[in-house]
Amino acid sequence: MVVGQGYVGLPLALRAADVGFSVTGIDTDAHRIGLLQDATSYVEDVSSAHLRKALDNGAYHPACDFNDARDFDFAVLTVPTPLRDGLPDLSMIESATKAIGVHLRRNATVVLESTTYPGTTDELVAPLLEATSGLRRGLDFHLGYSPERIDPGNKTWTLTNTPKVVSGIDELSTIKVREFYDRLVDRTVVVSSCRVA
Repeated sequence: MVVGQGYVGLPLALRAADVGFSVTGIDTDAHRIGLLQDATSYVEDVSSAHLRKALDNGAYHPACDFNDARDFDFAVLTVPTPLRDGLPDLSMIESATKAIGVHLRRNATVVLESTTYPGTTDELVAPLLEATSGLRRGLDFHLGYSPERIDPGNKTWTLTNTPKVVSGIDELSTIKVREFYDRLVDRTVVVSSCRVA
């Protein structure tokens, strides 16, 4: 599941579909989801033909309802964090995390990609996932952070060939996050913690 189907989430969702994952792309904007279901791309780095291919082969499913992705093994949050009074507004991270938490199951992995301040993964996302799921980070589910590195329209440095920084809250989480991104990009760069990432 990729939550947020904007300029970060949509290319990520389709890349994951291209390499063999079954991907549900979640966005709360019903108009966006309608466009995606009609194979109409609104993101510069994704062609409508690419979108049509992913829809036709069943690898990509756009949806507004988190219930459509309730059996996920891997979730990536790519929701916006607009600045409010000079600080990132984390309300969309909070609501998306709670919605994911309702469906979180043992051994699943969650990665935050939204641009935010250091500590968000450990201090906001982890406690919300635990509270809504009843599961424990590091024991029942894996959690990590990987900063988004998308430069829309850049034909030289793309999602695939831009080195991807990855991290996890513990060793196994880091392994799970790295294994996922290793399938999507040419090079992953592991760092020591989510705060460092």
